[in-house]
Formats: sequence, structure tokens, C-alpha cells
Amino acid sequence: MWRIKQIFDGEYGCEERSDEEKARCVVTLENERGERRELSVYDDWLKEKHLEEGTLSECVAESLAEKGVDAASFHAYDRQVKELAVLRGLERLRPEWDTVLDGTEKALYQNGETAYQAICEEFHRTWGAAGERRAEWENIGEQLLMFFVYTYFCGAVYDDMVCSKMELALFSVRWIQEILVARWLENGKTLSMHDIEELSWRYAREVEHSDDNLNALEDWLFETYAPEGCVLEEE
Repeated sequence: MWRIKQIFDGEYGCEERSDEEKARCVVTLENERGERRELSVYDDWLKEKHLEEGTLSECVAESLAEKGVDAASFHAYDRQVKELAVLRGLERLRPEWDTVLDGTEKALYQNGETAYQAICEEFHRTWGAAGERRAEWENIGEQLLMFFVYTYFCGAVYDDMVCSKMELALFSVRWIQEILVARWLENGKTLSMHDIEELSWRYAREVEHSDDNLNALEDWLFETYAPEGCVLEEE
């Protein structure tokens, strides 16, 4: 559980805060493992919630929700269904991967968007980004992202595809986490480190061990998600 460790008045640089700008402060949170995080919030909001140093930080979820960044909002049903079809269209290296994709589709998507969002919300309340294991879940995502960025980003020096390298990293983390949500549901709403390790290497083996898969996925990500103005040069 996160508690407010310290509240520090916001810094506004040399120009100071304008009369129209609402006062902000930096809130330092600390959990029982000594891990710390910082949030920038409006001073009025802290007073409205009667939050001060030492109080519990249910404010974290509320603060994110007020900004429109609740955990389940990262699970976009239409996008995930479309991307699942892309994964199915890649070269198949191991038949076990079909079992993983079939299980994910059955667990998460077969009953429609409303059911899907309800599953994601419950997962994040009990295991993920809005629960007591939030720090653990965020650490898993961070470590996965570091792996994919470290592995592929520097390759952009050879093909100048910086944007698609980062898209591939983000896509990979999102899909490993998506598959983990499905496994959590299949396991009776429990998840072990073995599940996390297994599904991470299954994804990596299926996508990374084929140059055709990597190139096809990277090209699709660029064409689909690249910012306006980015152009993929033909060789």
C-alpha cells in the first residue's frame, strides 16, 4: 500500500507561477518495500481530498482517473482484436503459440468489448496497475520494455527505422501483458512468476526467431502507427 511520504510545493522556474496558473505540488509516495514514486497534483485537489503526509494514497488511482489514464484505458478492444489477427498472420514457428493465441482470444475477446473491459478492470484492481501489486506489475513492464528497446533500437542505425523500432518494443510489451491477463483469467484469477517467464519467452521465440516475422511486424507497425509525416523509404 502506498502512503504519502512528503508533499513539496511546486517549482515554477525563474518566471514563477502566473496569476492564472493553479498552484501545484509534488507528492512523494512510498510503499511498504521502501519504493518511492512522485506525482504532480494541484494543491486544491489535495485539500479537497483531505490528503496530507502519512495518509494512504488511494489518491493515486483517482489522480490518474481524473487525467483519463485509468489502467483499463490502455486495453483498446478494437485495436487488440486487429493486432491479434496480425500476430496470427505471422510465420508460425511452434504449434504451442497457436494455443496461446487461441486461449487469449477465447478468454478476452469472444464475449465482446464490455466483457473485455470488465476483465481488464478487475485484473488491474486485483493484480495490475491499480492494485497492491502495482509496483511489481509496473516493474515487469519496465523490464520487458528495456529488453526490447536494448535489443532492437540500436538496429535503427542500419535502416533509419527509429520509429518502428520503438513501436515494436511497445507493441511487444503490450501483447505480453495482454496474454498475461488471459492467463490470469484461465488460472482462476491468479498469476505466478512462472507464467510471466513462460509467456514472455514464448512471445520472444515466436516473433524474434524469424527475420520474416520481425520485418513483417515492423513494417505493419510503421504503416499503422507511425506519426504523420514519417515515410518508409523504398530500397
